[in-house]
Amino acid sequence: HISQAIICDETGIPDRVYDTLCHTLSGVELVKFDPKLEVVYVKKMFKYQGRGEKNEKAAADQLKNLHHCSLIFEFLEDYPSVKKHCDDTLSIPYQYPIDRESLQEQEQEQEQEQKKEGGSKDPSPPSNNSHKEKSLITEWNLCFKNEPLLLKRPISTESKSRLSKCKLRLSEHPDLSWWRDIFQLIKKSSFLKGNNHRNWKITFDWLVDNDKNVLKVYEGNYEGEAFKKETFVEKYCREKGIKPEDLDK
Repeated sequence: HISQAIICDETGIPDRVYDTLCHTLSGVELVKFDPKLEVVYVKKMFKYQGRGEKNEKAAADQLKNLHHCSLIFEFLEDYPSVKKHCDDTLSIPYQYPIDRESLQEQEQEQEQEQKKEGGSKDPSPPSNNSHKEKSLITEWNLCFKNEPLLLKRPISTESKSRLSKCKLRLSEHPDLSWWRDIFQLIKKSSFLKGNNHRNWKITFDWLVDNDKNVLKVYEGNYEGEAFKKETFVEKYCREKGIKPEDLDK
């Protein structure tokens, strides 16, 4: 257990990048993150680095220092070999019990309160745990960070309307790897990067705005010679409302 301040200080990464990394890795189920206690649980780390009874006992001792952290129970479910080394004091660190059922009840109450507060204003508000929605936005930022035509600066992961759209699209296509493939298709399309008569460029918000736009990209509607840049003659004919073949008449 190392605090965020120490991690950022020793690695040199800013707080914003630290938060983005935690959200991204949580979204793909590689880690679990407790932001209040600054505890990061790397899901498979102990599987490869914690073999043997000595390491299991050391892990059990370390768990006693994580006050009220609900991730303790998930760790013990993943690694029952550690659980056998935990004594009763693990359930009552520093005489304050960790009540997993109460934590779950609190989360359910918070969700119900948020639904009441939201009312009917937003038919699909982002959940309190919006890691996956934010991870989708982060994937976009990472994919196009070297594509100035599409991304001048990283887009925000805090927009409620954007997160709501992401939630809807992820309910239709929940696999983040599928979205990464979509982003690669966008990279290969000159049309989507502005090579068209309107100089229009795709945006993340356009992509997730409805259930049709992303399918247009997936189905290859913006690929091939059909979307090459408009020539001077084609532009002239379009503006005059005539066909190119009529110029010879």
